[in-house]
Amino acid sequence: IKPNVFSSLKNHLYSTLLDCLRNFHTGNGPVHKIRELMYHAEILFHKKLFSPCLKSLENAHKIAERFELLSYYLEVTEFIQLVKEEERDVKWLETKLPEIFRKEKEILMKIANLMDFRKGRANAVIFGFKKFHDISGKNEFFFQDFVDTSILKNNNHARSYKANVYFLLLKGFQYYYNNDMKNALKIYIRLKQLLENNEDINSALPGIYSKAIHNILTVGLGILSFEEIKKHFYQLKNPHMPLLKENTGFAAGYYNNLLRIYTYYYINHKVEQVIEDVETWLSKNESKADKLNVSSMIYFLSHICFFNGYLKRSVYWLNSLINNYSERVENYVYSSARLLALVLNYELGNYEQIPYLAKSTRRFLLKRKQLFEFEKIMLDFFSIKLPGLNEEKKERLRSFKKLRKNLQADKKSELRKRRVLQYFDVFRWIDSKIEEKTYMDIIKKKGDPYNEKNKLLTAES
Repeated sequence: IKPNVFSSLKNHLYSTLLDCLRNFHTGNGPVHKIRELMYHAEILFHKKLFSPCLKSLENAHKIAERFELLSYYLEVTEFIQLVKEEERDVKWLETKLPEIFRKEKEILMKIANLMDFRKGRANAVIFGFKKFHDISGKNEFFFQDFVDTSILKNNNHARSYKANVYFLLLKGFQYYYNNDMKNALKIYIRLKQLLENNEDINSALPGIYSKAIHNILTVGLGILSFEEIKKHFYQLKNPHMPLLKENTGFAAGYYNNLLRIYTYYYINHKVEQVIEDVETWLSKNESKADKLNVSSMIYFLSHICFFNGYLKRSVYWLNSLINNYSERVENYVYSSARLLALVLNYELGNYEQIPYLAKSTRRFLLKRKQLFEFEKIMLDFFSIKLPGLNEEKKERLRSFKKLRKNLQADKKSELRKRRVLQYFDVFRWIDSKIEEKTYMDIIKKKGDPYNEKNKLLTAES
């Protein structure tokens, strides 16, 4: 192939592939059907075959109304008016047109209202990213500074079904970012029920139903029972399993929730298979998926490896997170990852590295304004009072008991605000050192491994 021809051939191949994909997906969704009917209507209109042309447009009208595709509804209505004018159907123009214009005004109001909610949702996403990923630590971000909260004061603003969906998403965002997890959970469950009652329009809102379940799983930990969490997870899993191979975004969210549940409830059933599946997926898709989802996934994977005794595997994934995702991970998760790295080095006996690691962690958290009292107590322990193997057993036990006492004394203030226990249960690890047992043995012995975290998180709400 000549160099000057290669570019042309590449563009031709690209266009051919798009044509194949378009033909494959034609008729699969309401938007495709409307476009196809309008294309047929346009051909018939130019052939002056007005009756079949109107039939195609009426079918397109019904689909647009059924799925609340408002902009397409207006476009089809305009085309119908054009056909009737071309037919010189004066009676229709006199009797039907005023009613059509009145309905168009209502639709335009709905579109404007929907735009307000879409704008609010986009601003909420911007707010969340800046709040949880502010590397400088110099700024303070407030939800009301980004989102016009006046649109959330009255449900009457949600005049269309889609606007009501966006209203609930935005309201859930507001509660979530204000750490009101109970009300956020109520909103997301209400959203899920709304979507289940109208399956037609859901096809015009791709991914919203699975997003609602993702949000329920995210905020529901520590509030819902394990059985309720499992029920919601299977509602996400069973109908959507084919998407694990086809849709990178869905797969990332799915595995993220799976790992979060395994971590939060300390599940070890088929844990080796879960770890292997996630590692295989990451090896193929890590560079393609959303960095925020991947960073969270890697943290929970390292945590599962830790409490199941795969320490070197845990270190590998933690290093990957700390070195590659420092700017694309929530501050809560990153703080927990840094602390878990210290714990892992202690477990592996790398005592010489720990003071240097503690020093760099302190410097990093200070830079991000994330050095709260909880982190200070932990870092002081690792950098100053680290009980190594050479110390006597009584001295080691005394050090760990003192650490636990200091953390408990702080639990009603800074620790409660930080939600670090949601990502790493430090108390269980300290108990394992005091009782000289494995982390998992302590989990089994306590019977209710997430009780302490539950109290902490529900107290926030």
